Amino acid sequence: MAVVSGAAKASSIFKQTLATGFFAGTTRSANISNQAQFANGTAADQIDVLGLGQWSLAASGSQVVDLITDLVDGNGAAVTFARVRHWMVSVVTNAGTDGSIVTFAADATNGATNLVSTGGIPIQASTPNSQAWLSAAAPNTTGIAVTSANKRIKFTANSTTSVTVYLIAVGASV
Repeated sequence: MAVVSGAAKASSIFKQTLATGFFAGTTRSANISNQAQFANGTAADQIDVLGLGQWSLAASGSQVVDLITDLVDGNGAAVTFARVRHWMVSVVTNAGTDGSIVTFAADATNGATNLVSTGGIPIQASTPNSQAWLSAAAPNTTGIAVTSANKRIKFTANSTTSVTVYLIAVGASV
């Protein structure tokens, strides 16, 4: 089995220059930075499974993904998750159309409701200059458990245009 390790990082760094008032002309900053660091293994802060997926969805199309059987590693070999410790979804529009949305949800059958609700989360599509993405980390020992009854997610494109969905997930095999 391949050795899997790595880090997930997310930062939001914004500045606002005030236009009026006593502090006019001054710049205020708003920053949040998060990081999850993963060594190889199956305990807290450890991963031994890397799963990848890519799907092209036509307008109004959908894709159900089984976290136990449908993802592959970097060599194209099937992987099986017992726990997900970090995931990221990226949505790229094939036409760069505003209003393209992909809903990321737990499937109605054996849905991974501890990862995302059945109502789902809308992900706006990318622009030519910026990627659209959504991610979460659960670095603790439990992580996000994947079982035969809690394993399926679903991506559904709205009717605006076709999109490509990318998923990367890391976690533990036990």
